[in-house]
Amino acid sequence: MSQRVEAALFELQQYLQDEIPPSSAADAVATLMAQPPDVVMQRVASWSAEQSRARSMPVSDLLLHALKKVYVTGELRLLHREAVADYLDRVTTVALHICPVEERDRLRSSVTAMRASGDTAVRLESPVTVTRIPTLTGSTPVVVDDEAQTAKRFSLIFDRLKNEVETSGQQAAQAEPQALAQLLTMAASRSQTGQQFNDYMTMLRPLTGGKEGNVFVILGGAVPSWDIAGLAPGSVKQPAQVTAMEKIIDLAEDPLVAIKRFRELVVAAVEKFNDGSLAAAVWMLDVANDSITEKKLDIAAVDHVRAEGVEAINAAQLRKYAENRGRHAALRLVLGFFPTLRLDDLFRRLRGEERAERRRSLIGFIEAWGVPGRDAALDEFDRELARPDVDTYYLRNLIYLLHRVQRGSDDGVAREIELLERASARGQNIYVIKEVATALGQISLEASVKLLTLRLAEFEAMLLRGDTGEVPTSEAQKLLDRVVGALARIGSPAALLTIARHGMKANPLLGDTRARLAALAQHDLSFDAATTAVLVKALRDEIPGKLLGRLLPKRQESTVFLIEALSGTHTDETEELFHEIAQRFADADIGATAAKTLERWSPPPQRARPDAGATLTGELEFFGLPALMQSLADMRATGMLTLRAKDGAAAAKLVVADGKFLNAQRAQIRGADAVYEMLERPIAGTFAFVPHPSEAMKTDLEPRDIIGLVLEGVRRHDELQRIAAFVPDDLRLIKSAVKPASLGEEDDAALVREVWLKASSATPVAECERALPADSYRVRRLIAHWIEQGALVTTSV
Repeated sequence: MSQRVEAALFELQQYLQDEIPPSSAADAVATLMAQPPDVVMQRVASWSAEQSRARSMPVSDLLLHALKKVYVTGELRLLHREAVADYLDRVTTVALHICPVEERDRLRSSVTAMRASGDTAVRLESPVTVTRIPTLTGSTPVVVDDEAQTAKRFSLIFDRLKNEVETSGQQAAQAEPQALAQLLTMAASRSQTGQQFNDYMTMLRPLTGGKEGNVFVILGGAVPSWDIAGLAPGSVKQPAQVTAMEKIIDLAEDPLVAIKRFRELVVAAVEKFNDGSLAAAVWMLDVANDSITEKKLDIAAVDHVRAEGVEAINAAQLRKYAENRGRHAALRLVLGFFPTLRLDDLFRRLRGEERAERRRSLIGFIEAWGVPGRDAALDEFDRELARPDVDTYYLRNLIYLLHRVQRGSDDGVAREIELLERASARGQNIYVIKEVATALGQISLEASVKLLTLRLAEFEAMLLRGDTGEVPTSEAQKLLDRVVGALARIGSPAALLTIARHGMKANPLLGDTRARLAALAQHDLSFDAATTAVLVKALRDEIPGKLLGRLLPKRQESTVFLIEALSGTHTDETEELFHEIAQRFADADIGATAAKTLERWSPPPQRARPDAGATLTGELEFFGLPALMQSLADMRATGMLTLRAKDGAAAAKLVVADGKFLNAQRAQIRGADAVYEMLERPIAGTFAFVPHPSEAMKTDLEPRDIIGLVLEGVRRHDELQRIAAFVPDDLRLIKSAVKPASLGEEDDAALVREVWLKASSATPVAECERALPADSYRVRRLIAHWIEQGALVTTSV
């Protein structure tokens, strides 16, 4: 039992013995109200038994006295009246159990009469001297304010949720998840034994719809999803919900209970991973990993749980993470938790795997490792080529990984090209060579172009000779498609000229070489005179001359492909040529294709885009505002960041200069408070950063460190979630007889006055926030302070 609880029990005993008045005992009672009923009633039972022996009084009278002492704290408005009434419901049940059987009816009727009468007289009738029950030794302890505040918050949240669930009229209704997570967090932090935590769970079960539920899923739902650990290593405190998870695991004394909670924690972590909350999953799996050794969990059972977790990972979400290099470090932490997802095990299982679906799954996990996975694939590629029993599927998978995952540096690119050359030599499997062509297309080097050009020439010659061996002609022609596509991706002058020359080889044995020219449409060839000359000459040769009687052929696909190949090259020569074709052959396919290209080259005037000139754009849900702001700081960016809601409307703006914060605005809020509001109330939508020249950013405002603002904003976000659990958006309040006290953390007297005027006039809390030029945390923190003080009370009007 914590010293704070012992201190509260000490003051409770003083209160029972009339040594201190109700006003002095209120904080102690509030602290104990946040504990399971047994904590108080065990002490009351000992006190009642001792007093009964010393004073020859019925135990029921002494129990009634203790219950009445608690009751009056609500009647005198020292504590929230509804919270006290609810607590009395719980402790009365325990008191009846403690009471001798023959006295229970008397106690039950006396409690009912007490609550009906509103009587606040609480002195024992017998004048016998009080007998003390030993508690703590040493000096009289004092209840810490934080403990009393937590107790009050627990009672306020619990009573609000219980009332909402009971009045919802729905069977198995569940309370608001965020608020329920706050209750669980406080319950875990205040529990000293597994039984105390179980008592809390019994108390909270009606709020979960009567279901047993996974407490880690509820707690995980409140863990912030932002990845902020890399912003300032060592300065980020773990979320309170994560600390609660550690405590819940630690309180499991029975090994079976411990492994059950371990399984629930892993299930909840994977659920967060699949929902897109990678940072939350990392926090949770870190707790799970520590518990394996600290709780000495059975390794066989642990491995079984981890294997189940792997099967539950969503492949689509895994790929999303893998595509964002900023997530790779956190992603590797998740993968490392599962032994079967470590690289050596993944490659071992991939080789020889015959099921296509299973291969795709294993490849997805390797891809998620990022650069380490790619480096390991390159080593495996080298080893596999040297084996006498090459696994063709495995070889293809390894090459696939090389072109799917971006390399960390070009240090090993020469080795990679050398391996790709060996894997694409004559005699290798045609499907392996196709994979090699795709991989070479990712390497924009002259060596790669030369190797692709060589393979193109080799297979052209094989097809023309009819010497493809065991390779079907159709597959060899598809390989030519793949090689041309790889050359087009590289896009160097030599690569593009190779494609153009290949397109001039009109031989059916090579397949449709003209169709492959379509790969050139994505390139502007205006600076590549050689390639442009080849294509223009071929096009002019195929168009009937003005003075000759030659007619267009019925099938014009070959000429259409030439026009499309030049459609990305807008020069005076191509424009003049296309105009001629469009006018002379308006009713033919080539005329229509030329006309469409000309129309595309002369688009109608468009309205300026709101974020024209943006150099950094993306989805806020994918990148996260803290990471985005860190990027601006790292880039020493100067310009304006605009955040837009899903409907495209501008929701907030942030101005930075040389990587420092200058100003911001969100609705009526400006300055640093606007940044805090962006973090406290995240915007779901898109972002766009438009750079501005430094000279255009002259201002008298003092630049501020971005990372410091982010860390403070994240802190406020977490605290706002805790406050919102007992100060919800729709709460209406009026002032009581208690004079409102100032809050030392808030020094803006004008804001304090405005918040008080609005909050005390039954204005919903959310409306108070929207009407004031301060971030939500500052407004709601003041309201919470006055509720806890008793200066504001709820109203239904």
